[in-house]
Amino acid sequence: MKAIVIGATGTIGKGIVAELESKGYEVISGHRNSLVSIDIDNPESVHDFFESTGKVDAIICAAGSAAFAPVSELDEEKIQSSLNSKFAGQLRVAKYGMKNLKENGAIILTGGMFAYAPWPSTSIISAVNKGLEGFALGATLEMEDGKRIMVAHPPLLSETAEKMGMPTDPWPKSSEVAKSYSKALESGKSADVFYVDGYEPK
Repeated sequence: MKAIVIGATGTIGKGIVAELESKGYEVISGHRNSLVSIDIDNPESVHDFFESTGKVDAIICAAGSAAFAPVSELDEEKIQSSLNSKFAGQLRVAKYGMKNLKENGAIILTGGMFAYAPWPSTSIISAVNKGLEGFALGATLEMEDGKRIMVAHPPLLSETAEKMGMPTDPWPKSSEVAKSYSKALESGKSADVFYVDGYEPK
């Protein structure tokens, strides 16, 4: 089996690559400095990346950024950059990646816990994460040959919490989060939102 992981050098991405390789996947790592680079903020870059990769069984996107800011500080630059990266960037991955999927292949996009448990200053992140759910619901109606699309909503990672100077104990490591991605690939479900075990919305 072959999988593409976009954002492969990020905290979640590294965990996903290791998890899939442990399951026997051949992983194509995609990031801005990969052999065939990809910048999901750039439509041409996404198009060219998928033109070079060939058919795969899975495409996982763990890339994209959105602004952490109170509503009063959400200027046009922060709004547009958030929409263009974490939201539209992942839509581009799905759009251009669909033709690269083998029969019964799956696409997983990455939202996050702020879709269901926002913190102050996460309004645009929350909006983007919820928007990915809507996209997956609509896109799944157009997918053929058993192809699937899903959205992951991982919590904060312990590695990220440590970088932010926060307690790490409440949060899972990237290796644990990555297991939820391989579990989703094996589930056979589509248009589903999935969570890390123990971190589901309450």
